[in-house]
Amino acid sequence: MPPKLRPIEVHPFIDQGRPALVLRDPLALSDKVVILPQTLGPLLGLLDGSREVSGLQAALLVRTGVRLSPEIIQRVIDLLDDALLLENDRFHQAYAEALHAYRTAPFRAPALAGPSYPDDPAALHHLLDDYLARASLNGTGTNTPMDLSPCTAAASLDSTESVTASDIVGLISPHIDYQRGGPIYARVWSRAARAVQAADLVIVFGTDHSGSPGRITLTRQHYATPYGVLPTATEVVDAVAAAIGEEVAFAEEIHHRGEHSVELAAVWLHHIRQGRPCAVVPILC
Repeated sequence: MPPKLRPIEVHPFIDQGRPALVLRDPLALSDKVVILPQTLGPLLGLLDGSREVSGLQAALLVRTGVRLSPEIIQRVIDLLDDALLLENDRFHQAYAEALHAYRTAPFRAPALAGPSYPDDPAALHHLLDDYLARASLNGTGTNTPMDLSPCTAAASLDSTESVTASDIVGLISPHIDYQRGGPIYARVWSRAARAVQAADLVIVFGTDHSGSPGRITLTRQHYATPYGVLPTATEVVDAVAAAIGEEVAFAEEIHHRGEHSVELAAVWLHHIRQGRPCAVVPILC
């Protein structure tokens, strides 16, 4: 079968003084990356499943003037195949296995706990409470204790306006890393703290950075944070899936496994609720 490149991440960089490209799988089915000289970039654009090696060689020469031997082209194809970057039987088998492992796990484990934020509950609690305390200090100019509770933060961030649970319809949260976005997370979530603490169901829409245009993606899997597990309201998921169709609803469910947007909001949700779980409906869009 002629080689066909999957949707992948391509990052330019300098390798020992020479322009190069780093290719990686956004689904993280493989932890391998492929590094190619930048001059081979046009070859990637020709890997659309319509050409064998000889056709790739001819098309590359005609379109770009670059002359590559069949051996070099095949070597590139083999490297891509080894990293599961081609759409073929190896990729589909790995995809099926990863999806089965995701769906049969007891919960969706945090993908960024450890590398991006503390996986220890106490350390995480200290970090997020520090953001809350700093947000309160910057917002009012008053000296707020560093062990500020979320409820106190909501009241102190804006002393001129009383924010009750009924005032909050929803909130727009960042999904950038906490190191850069922590102060904004703190101001957003603390203002909505009373509503968050009173909620018995939270619907989380998160950006799907690998998703197809116009698609929403459900999951029946529960989301875990270092504080514990937030149970997914499967009855709501089932109702939405029945309305739009199971195939549409879960076609890209594997994206939930590594997508950070819902996860980073879920951690703040769990923190503001002081570790108390509530039902969630995680939706990628």
